[in-house]
Amino acid sequence: RSPSRGLGDVYKRQVLHEGEHSKEFLFAAQSARLSQGLQRVLHEEDRKTKPNEGEQAIDPDLPLRRIALSALACYVRKSREVLDDPVTASTIISAAGSSDLILRREGLRLALSLAKDQETLPKIVSAVDTNADKAAPALLRAWDGDASGDDKSDHTVRENVVQLMRLLLPSKALRDHLAWNGAIDAIKNAKESELSSGPLGPMLDEIHSWLSLAPSPPDETPEGTAEEDA
Repeated sequence: RSPSRGLGDVYKRQVLHEGEHSKEFLFAAQSARLSQGLQRVLHEEDRKTKPNEGEQAIDPDLPLRRIALSALACYVRKSREVLDDPVTASTIISAAGSSDLILRREGLRLALSLAKDQETLPKIVSAVDTNADKAAPALLRAWDGDASGDDKSDHTVRENVVQLMRLLLPSKALRDHLAWNGAIDAIKNAKESELSSGPLGPMLDEIHSWLSLAPSPPDETPEGTAEEDA
C-alpha cells in the first residue's frame, strides 16, 4: 500500500467523517500538525508523470490533493485559530488558482466563505497582504474560469471572484499586485459583459476604481525620468 494512498484514506475517514464532531480528534490533529501536512500536499502542484509510453501525462497525486483540500476546509471550520498563521489562508487562495477544476472551485468557495465571516475576514486580508505577489496571480487564474467551456460555470467562478475581491478591498498590497497583473483590463471587460447586470455591476465599478488607485509597477521608470537623468 503506497504512503499517498494510505494518507488519503486517513484524511478522508478521520477528518471528513469521524473527526467532524470530535474535540478529541481536533486536539490530536493540532498536536500532529495536521494543517501543515495538508498544506504541504496542496503545494505540490502539477507533478506530471507518464504512466506508459504514448499516454497523456497525469498528476498521480491529484486525488490526494482534492482530499487534502476537503480535509483542510473541515479543519479550518472547526478550528479557526489555524488561520492565525497567514500561510494557511494563502494556501487556500492558492488552491483557488489551481489548474485543476475541482480544486479551483472548492478553493475559491472556501476562501469566499471565510472572507464573508467577520471573524475570519481580518485574517484573510492579513494573509493576502503578506503574500500579495502570490495571491493576486492565483485570483486571476481563478478569474479565467473553467476550461470546460461551460458558460454558466464560468460566470459562477467569476461572480465568486468578484465577491471575494470586493471583500478584500482593505488590502492595498493585493490591489497593487492585481493591477500589475492585468486585473484592470479583466474588470473593464467584465463591466461590458452581462456580468455587470444585477448586484455585480456596482461591485465591478467599485473594484475598477480601487484598482485604478494602484501605483505604477516598481520596475517601471516614470515617463521623463530617463531624459532628466541624461
